[in-house]
Amino acid sequence: KYLDSIGAKPNLKYWIAEDKEGNVLGICGFYEYQNDDSNSVWGGWGAIEENMRRRGLFKKIGFQLVAGAKGAGKKWLKLYTTDHPDEEAAQKAYDRMGVLELKPGEEGYPSPEIEKEIKAPYKAFEEAGIFRVIIRGINLEKMNAV
Repeated sequence: KYLDSIGAKPNLKYWIAEDKEGNVLGICGFYEYQNDDSNSVWGGWGAIEENMRRRGLFKKIGFQLVAGAKGAGKKWLKLYTTDHPDEEAAQKAYDRMGVLELKPGEEGYPSPEIEKEIKAPYKAFEEAGIFRVIIRGINLEKMNAV
């Protein structure tokens, strides 16, 4: 029901990183919005096991996400995040990977309808100056082979 509530299409793919014993170390995936352009997928919620952070796993599963989006024939991989201090490390990692902030009017920026859907749950936080929602993206056609 949650996916329906955000307008996600059935095209939902997730990858789980495991160690040799089958312990989950991290997860990432993507989905599509029904009202977004058909050339885009959105990075879904992901996580890295705390004791695996700063070991390169975020980058590895991030590139798996990119490869999956490219393999699905998509032009854009987008995500939304915030500038909250707790997400500072993730912001730096996105920058290093080339997943840059998109601005309204730029190629790849979502429609006003999608932007409103994304930002609605966080409106009170933005208005109070607690954090700002950031829409990021990477043009997969401009990337080197992954």
